[in-house]
Amino acid sequence: MVGVTDFVTYTITGGKNTKFGAYGGVICICLPDNGDFVTTTKITNLKRVWFTYYPSTDYLSGAYPSMQILVSKDSTAWSNIATSATHSKGSADVLLPSAGDYFVRIKNTGSSKPMYINVMNYTTQHCNCFRYQP
Repeated sequence: MVGVTDFVTYTITGGKNTKFGAYGGVICICLPDNGDFVTTTKITNLKRVWFTYYPSTDYLSGAYPSMQILVSKDSTAWSNIATSATHSKGSADVLLPSAGDYFVRIKNTGSSKPMYINVMNYTTQHCNCFRYQP
């Protein structure tokens, strides 16, 4: 399934129940099963990702978090950055280490916890900075 906006295209991958649909009367990206995920097209100069989801339980805490937030420069090698997220029940705010061109993927890793993403916000920051690598 593919959803297109003026800014980004979303591709949903997963089982037969993975779709764009409604949860509580709100249009959402429905990731009902373990392993379902949504991937964006490349976002230029991405600095921050903030999103809200239902149900508003905390998917990022505990010994076995039931959500991964991944980024990739090339859409093949993915890094899970969920541990850098500031989160509360029902939302996640992820500040990337440096602004750059990234694909974003959000994956349901809960064995029986459906997840419905209803708002996605992106902050971009143009920077002519030197990147320091030790």
